[in-house]
Amino acid sequence: MPKEINRTKPIARKQHKCNFCGGIIEKGEMYDNATLEFDGSVYTWKSHLHCLNIASEIDDYDGEGITEDDFATWINEYVYDNHFDDEIDDISKEWQDKSIPELAKMISDELYKKEV
Repeated sequence: MPKEINRTKPIARKQHKCNFCGGIIEKGEMYDNATLEFDGSVYTWKSHLHCLNIASEIDDYDGEGITEDDFATWINEYVYDNHFDDEIDDISKEWQDKSIPELAKMISDELYKKEV
């Protein structure tokens, strides 16, 4: 399991790549910036805040952390499990043809939407 050395939530001064979904963290967007150590190597892991929230739902990884591939697999399984339309025998139209970053945002909105 990666050991957390430091974690901040800065505002991006330039574009970064989200290490979970592979999408772009836009300039001006708050993001998670974690410095981690694993097997003697220190590295930085940057992610959208909504991707970090989703990653906290993923508890079936092997203790070595959640990779971009693990994240994409979980996203695709979530969409299939929660948005399969029996009438068309396929994923619901509004969830089709979306990238992993787009689906991650849609799932986050669905899971963490605030009740008004």
